[in-house]
Amino acid sequence: MLNFKNATYGVLMALCLTSPLHAKISAKDSVEKAMIGLGKGVSNFTYDCQGNDVKASCVAKKIDYEDGIGFRNVKLDYMIDNKNLNGAISFDIQVSDPRVDREILEFTPKRVVCSSPSNLQGKTYKGQLNCEISAPTYVLKTRGVGSMESHRFLNKDIDKVFDDLEQMLEDIDDSNMQQKLKDFKVDIREIVLDVKGIQFANKMFNVLKKDDPNFTKEQYNATVNMGVAMVPVGLANARVSESSLEQVSKAAAALGDIALSKKQQAIITLKRKSAAMLELADLPDLIAKIDADPSVLLKYLDEYEISVVTR
Repeated sequence: MLNFKNATYGVLMALCLTSPLHAKISAKDSVEKAMIGLGKGVSNFTYDCQGNDVKASCVAKKIDYEDGIGFRNVKLDYMIDNKNLNGAISFDIQVSDPRVDREILEFTPKRVVCSSPSNLQGKTYKGQLNCEISAPTYVLKTRGVGSMESHRFLNKDIDKVFDDLEQMLEDIDDSNMQQKLKDFKVDIREIVLDVKGIQFANKMFNVLKKDDPNFTKEQYNATVNMGVAMVPVGLANARVSESSLEQVSKAAAALGDIALSKKQQAIITLKRKSAAMLELADLPDLIAKIDADPSVLLKYLDEYEISVVTR
């Protein structure tokens, strides 16, 4: 069973798009703690931090983990003032495990860049999470726009808001969750996925052919097309509306075109139709329903207008 408190914490933090650190301490202390967290348990880990209470950065040349995956050129940026909180992270990924085939590395992310600008406006905390993940065979850009609203945010600075949220989360249990959450509303307003393929079909075909020398291009094309065709079949059982089913099918077809290298780029955008926000107090019941039947989550596709553009 899903843990209500953990799920609530995750939703609050994701929608706030905030740092997991205490905002009441300085920007330099915050970004340094984040860097230390990345290097926890890593031998010969060194880093350098510069900045002040408002704006700071930390860099590390390398962070090598025991599983053969390492980060290079790691940089963390953090800026906070009374009403704004901006964070950013960038790093290169290096895989040193000799067991990983060279062909597979073509699909392994090589660089990640993310930023999370956010601000407090009256009783509404608004934020974005933007990421770009680059690999030899694709570039994936994502953007999420969300907000949280509560009268508890009025006449407060960001650091006080986060302190209050942290204290509330520490005090939550199954007996008081509804009461604690009744003052909060949340909204995931927009989600954008922008995928660019780089000779994807040829390189994926080479990976599959290495496992099966008799594998043909025709079989590869048929496998991709079958995967695309199975998407609406899977959604049919979730009782998704015909409109959403059609748009999701278009999104799947667009990704299929990337996999077949028929198209170079697919941009899939989900925009929430209603201006109404979700009552956070309804979260426990929603989690229970999803726990019993994960397909319930797919029903929320009907809350969004889905558009697909290919190039």
